[in-house]
Order: sequence, then structure tokens, then C-alpha cells
Amino acid sequence: MALICAILYYFLGENYRILVKYAGLEPDVTNVLYRELRILVGVLVSVFTLHLIAVGALGVLFSHRVGGAVYAMKRTMADLVEGKDVKMKLRKGDEFQEVADLFNEMVDTLRTQGNRYSRASGER
Repeated sequence: MALICAILYYFLGENYRILVKYAGLEPDVTNVLYRELRILVGVLVSVFTLHLIAVGALGVLFSHRVGGAVYAMKRTMADLVEGKDVKMKLRKGDEFQEVADLFNEMVDTLRTQGNRYSRASGER
């Protein structure tokens, strides 16, 4: 970001210098133009900084929504492997809500089928 601002400042400054040099402007007008250049650069730096902060914050937010969901899925699967009776629960707003619901339905279906198989095997 600093590099972009430096490049913009350089090119804007060069354009202003050429304008002042060949336009034959009075010193007061020249001072006003350079003051406006500094204001413009300040605004650009501020906008770029706010943009960078916003993109970073959104990146953290969305990565936690995905990462938290993946962690919860991993933890639930590990608990199932250990034989625990668990349901996959994700935080509100996490991604993969539909996947968690389908996973819970699958586990319920497998349990039901397993119970039927156990009862059928026991009756023989």
C-alpha cells in the first residue's frame, strides 16, 4: 500500500511540477496547487489505509467462520469414532450449516439402521 501511495505521489508531483514549470503560474497559485497535492495524497493514503483495514477484518471474520466450522466437524467426528453420542453443532453464522445438518441426519440414519441390524441379528 505504501508503494502504491509513493508511486501516486511521485507521478502526481511530477505532473504538478510540469504544470507549474510550463504554465508560468504565479507563486501564490503554485503554492495552492502543491497544498492541494498534499491534501489529495493525504486523502488517498487514508482511503487506502481504511480499505486495507476493512479487507483484513473481513478476511479474519470469514476465515474464522470457515475454520471454526471445520474444527467443530473434526471434533465431532473424533467423538463419534470414540463411540460418543454427539451431534454436530456449529456456531450461528458459521459456514457449512447445511453440511452439519446432513451429517447429523446421516449419523441418525446409520444409528437407526445399526439398531435394526442388531435387533435382527439378536432374534436369530
